[in-house]
Amino acid sequence: MRLLKWLLLPLVLTAADPKIELMKQRTLFVGVLFQTGGQKGFASGSGFAVDSRHVVTNWHVCCDFPPGSTVVLGIPLGKDEAIEARVIWSSKAKDLAVLQLQKDLPRPASPLSQRTHLEEAQPVYALGVPGASRSSGGIQNTLDPTISTGIISKFMPHRNGAGLADVQVIQTTAPINRGNSGGPLFNACGEVTAVNFASAAEADSDGRAVAAQGINLSILVDELRSELDTLGIKYQAATGPCVATPTGGAPSTWGSLALQGVTALLALAALVLAVSRKTRDRVTSRLQRAEPAAPQLVGVTGVHAGHSLALSSRRPCVLGRDPRAANLIFPGETQMVSSRHCELRWDPRDGRVFLTDLGSTNGTFLEGGRRLAPNVPEELHPGATFYLGSSQNQFTVRTGRP
Repeated sequence: MRLLKWLLLPLVLTAADPKIELMKQRTLFVGVLFQTGGQKGFASGSGFAVDSRHVVTNWHVCCDFPPGSTVVLGIPLGKDEAIEARVIWSSKAKDLAVLQLQKDLPRPASPLSQRTHLEEAQPVYALGVPGASRSSGGIQNTLDPTISTGIISKFMPHRNGAGLADVQVIQTTAPINRGNSGGPLFNACGEVTAVNFASAAEADSDGRAVAAQGINLSILVDELRSELDTLGIKYQAATGPCVATPTGGAPSTWGSLALQGVTALLALAALVLAVSRKTRDRVTSRLQRAEPAAPQLVGVTGVHAGHSLALSSRRPCVLGRDPRAANLIFPGETQMVSSRHCELRWDPRDGRVFLTDLGSTNGTFLEGGRRLAPNVPEELHPGATFYLGSSQNQFTVRTGRP
C-alpha cells in the first residue's frame, strides 16, 4: 500500500484549482484621455500591478501618440473611483510600459513567473478588457475582465525590424482581442507568464502583420523582470514551476495527458498489488534504478539565490543574460555574466554532471577559485559549487534524491 500511495502522490500534488477570481482581481482597465492638436479622444487597454504603486501595460496603449500630445492616464476601479497614473518607463521595442500611480492600489499584485518555469503545452489564461465588451452593460461590465484559455504553443523571438531589438514572446492558442493589450497571460497558479500584445488580426505600428491566422503573441515576462530590476521596483517572483491542474471548460492537453497518466498509474498499482511482496520489492528497486531523479541546480548567491532548477537529460541548462540562448536567465544589467556564460549537462546513465564555460568574458570558476578553460567540460560532483564571474553569482549542484 505504501507503493500505491507513492504512485498516486502526483494526483494529490496537482489537485489545486486555478485561481480564476484572483486572476480577475489582478487584471486592470487602463484608460487613456488624449488631445492631439484640436482633436480629443479616448483609448484603453489592460494592465496588471506588480506592487501597490506600479502597473504594467503595453507601450502602444499609453505611449503611441504623436509628439506634443497631451495624455492623461487612469486606472478606473468603479463608477466614481479612479487612480491617476504617469509613465515612468517605456520601450517601443518591447512594447512594454510601467506606470506609477498617485496612490496605493487596493488590488492584489501579480506574482511573476520566468522562462525556466514554463514549457510548451502548458495551459494559460489571457485576461483583459476587450473593446467589444464595453459596448453595453454599464461601468461594471466594462471593468469586468474577460478570460480566454489555451496552451503555450512555442517560445520564439519576435522580429521588430526598423532598427529595434528583437523581443522574446510566447505563442499561444488563447485568443487575444484588441482590448486585451497589456493584460496578463497567467498560468494555472495565477502567476504572470507574459504580457498580451498581439493577435492574428492585428498589425504593428509600421503596418506589418505580426501573426498568422490562429496565432496569439504575448511578451515573455523575463523581458519585464529585467526592466523592473533596473528600475529598482520590487515584485513577487514565483519560486518554481506551477503545479496546479487546469479546470473548467473543455479538457486541456494537460488534462488529457493527466487522465491517461491516472489510468496508467492505476493499472500499474493493480499489477504491483497482485504480485508477492518479494517480487514487488524487486520491481520497485528496478524502477528506481531505471528512473534516476534529476540533480538540482541551486542558487547560493545573487538574483537566483534560494531558487532551484532540475537539470534535464534532453538538453543542457545554459546560464546567461540572453533570453534567446539561456534557460536560466540573469537580468540584462547583471555584471560579470555573459550572454551565454556556461552550461550544465546531466547524463542519467551514470548520473554525472558536467559544467562547461562557453567562452565567457569574466570566466566560470570552481569553489577553490580555479577558472575553467573555455569549452572544456568539467565534471561536478554532488555538493560542488561554482560561480559566474564573481562569488556574487554562485551555484551548487545537489543530488535529485534526498
